[in-house]
Amino acid sequence: MLIPDQVKEWARKVIPESMDRSDFTREKVSHFPPDVIREAIINAIIHRDYGNRRTKVELEITPEKIEVRSPGEPISPNTLKDLQNFTAISQTRNPELAYIFNIMRLMEETGVGMETYRTMREKYDLPLPIITYKNPNLIVTFPRTLRGVKESYSDKDLGTLTDPQIKGFEWIKAQGEVSTREYSAHFNIGYKTAQRHLAKIKELGLITDNGEDINSPNYRYVIA
Repeated sequence: MLIPDQVKEWARKVIPESMDRSDFTREKVSHFPPDVIREAIINAIIHRDYGNRRTKVELEITPEKIEVRSPGEPISPNTLKDLQNFTAISQTRNPELAYIFNIMRLMEETGVGMETYRTMREKYDLPLPIITYKNPNLIVTFPRTLRGVKESYSDKDLGTLTDPQIKGFEWIKAQGEVSTREYSAHFNIGYKTAQRHLAKIKELGLITDNGEDINSPNYRYVIA
């Protein structure tokens, strides 16, 4: 059995359905799809910086989140922001290795990439992945709960956002840009409530606007 399959089987055993007791509530934590972990590990192995012999690919699983750490900065021309906004184009640091994995059909079963990351909530009812870089590792964090989302944005005060507002931020991140009316319609909330959500998310620097006049029909909120 190959390493990615071993990781998948191990993950299947160590991620049982558990209880989230945060905020004095009892709520089941969603199962995390083992295939996603398997493919995230494959991506980490293929794209890691093999010039760094002191650091290895790592997988950490907690009740709140799952992290995959891989040595190496984002691969040019992609920037960290491209990865964070799920707009990065396909690039590899190790094309020969990628070719071998492709021949072995290890890259085709789930195909985790920008599109899968962007649709994690839609497909699996899970928060969107959070991609960061902390020298020397590129870190892909898969929150399993909204509490995990708040913990993962350590540089932002997401603790002041309500759960609906966090879901709103994630939806904007997946869409790229939205209007207040679109936000209101998607979450089936009043226009004034949508305005308050968006104002709070913008206040934290998570989103900005497209530069149009606020009264313009072309005014949109975009990821900062």
